[in-house]
Amino acid sequence: MDKYLVIVILTFVIAAVGVHFYSYAVQEGFLNSSEADGGFFSRYIPMRGDVGVEAEEAGFRRDPRFFAGYADIQRFGVNHDFCRMIEPEGRNDPQYAFFACALAGTENLSGTEFRTETVKEGFKRSRDDYMRDTMKSGRQDYCRILKQDDGSFQSMCRRAGDRRFTKRDFLDPNPGKNVQTMLEFYDGIMMWLRLRDDMVDYAGNLLVSRAGDITIDEEPNPPKTRGLTFNGIDQYLRIGDSQSLTFGDTLSLRSMRAVSMWVYFEEFTNNAHIFDFGNGSGRDNVWLGIVGRGSPSIQDSTIRAVSQGCVEEVRPQTLMATTSANVDDFMCPLFEVTGKRVKPLIPRKAPKSSNEEARMADLVYEVWDAKDRKMRITVPNSVPLRKWTHIAVTAATNDAFRPDIKIFINGIQSAFFPSGFLPQTNYMTNNYLGKSNWADATSQYENRDELFKGRIFDFRAYNTIMSEKKIGESVKWGTKLLGIPMPQSVMELQAALKVEAANEKPLIFAYDTETPDFKLLERKMPVPKRKEGQPRDRMQYNEYVPKKTGITQTKATDKIKGLSASEGPKKIIKETSGY
Repeated sequence: MDKYLVIVILTFVIAAVGVHFYSYAVQEGFLNSSEADGGFFSRYIPMRGDVGVEAEEAGFRRDPRFFAGYADIQRFGVNHDFCRMIEPEGRNDPQYAFFACALAGTENLSGTEFRTETVKEGFKRSRDDYMRDTMKSGRQDYCRILKQDDGSFQSMCRRAGDRRFTKRDFLDPNPGKNVQTMLEFYDGIMMWLRLRDDMVDYAGNLLVSRAGDITIDEEPNPPKTRGLTFNGIDQYLRIGDSQSLTFGDTLSLRSMRAVSMWVYFEEFTNNAHIFDFGNGSGRDNVWLGIVGRGSPSIQDSTIRAVSQGCVEEVRPQTLMATTSANVDDFMCPLFEVTGKRVKPLIPRKAPKSSNEEARMADLVYEVWDAKDRKMRITVPNSVPLRKWTHIAVTAATNDAFRPDIKIFINGIQSAFFPSGFLPQTNYMTNNYLGKSNWADATSQYENRDELFKGRIFDFRAYNTIMSEKKIGESVKWGTKLLGIPMPQSVMELQAALKVEAANEKPLIFAYDTETPDFKLLERKMPVPKRKEGQPRDRMQYNEYVPKKTGITQTKATDKIKGLSASEGPKKIIKETSGY
């Protein structure tokens, strides 16, 4: 037999065997699960047209909050199998939901044969889900971050088999970078209200009650979220770990060592509290909020000087209830401004046309023990109006009773309180987001606290210290979901507002090589006209001189020499902040 004829015959035999094998593999439920380019079968196994991104199998409804996309389940080296979370139409019950893949090459056949069991049968779901070839088998497994019996969170996977996903979860031995970041966020978590497209506690500990018909846009996984909006009139959240919306049954608040959130003040309502946990006004409170209705003018980041004029007489009991004078010190602490013991002479809101409209507010964090206030930390001029700001309050040491306390604004440490206090009791009855426990307490000597008006996003509490790295990663994660640039530091915000108020040109930020801190450089004279041959965006940085900083002109010039006007400050800030 001619050798060429033999080759032709063998080619047809191999092709026939391949086609038969492929048909058998699809019938037996072989799937594809990983994104891979090429592959011998990729050109012969098209994606299904009846089930995909825009279409679903009749009789089923897709849940878009979970993973929905193409994967390689059948080991053909190409992502053509469409996987998603579905539930039967008409049930309207998540207990019947399951994860299934419509296999490529099975057009008009069932797209739910390759699947997991239902939630009712023991399958656990999580919004933090993904697909990955965890065993390097050529098939992608379905993975999600799940809470374990010990309260920790792990990335657990249902492996893709020959006919369906396994009925048992396996640990992902090497999750990707994004998953590792999420696992770090979950480490030590007590409560996590993301407030992106729902009001669910991702730590699985809280019950949430809404007041004032507060709602959130529930479009799943929006490219840019607005967070949860509070109208400042009658809207707030009340939370707890039991049906009575109290704390003490599941969570131990005395072990709460850190809290963080994104906040956006639409208006500085009087003494607005971002959150307030306690047993009423001035009883076991732990709260974070602002002083009064903001600062009418931009001030220096120092404690305000005490007036030398006449002051209203205050009883010692009142002083102890409204300052830090009752802590374990043998000397009177620095004077503070509380915003509470003032006569109601301040208008509700400064006129928009007024130059004295508050653009910044002082941030305050307090911890009470019964009726005694144990700690008050004030960060002057640190919260801007109508700008997203990330705030983190964390213990800096593992001392069980008196750890040092730090406050970070937009990832930059802005306050330090040595030997501070953690919450002093586990049982709390009145626990709010967007409402102060003093909102219903009135007096002829003080302005009533008002409800928060603005937005909150990504509210968390931890029983562990939030490291600076974890805070930085939280800021980057939040800016991505909020669709905003990296926020400015407190110093940058204050400087920008000062310049704006004075109708001056912007200031330049430089970095002192000897002192690890940002420094302000103020323009001494107008920048000269561009010299011939000089780049159009190049500025004469040596025209800037130090402003009460001690940094020499030479250092500043050398540090930013050769950088464009737009890239200079950005590069320096990037180098020194780690982002």
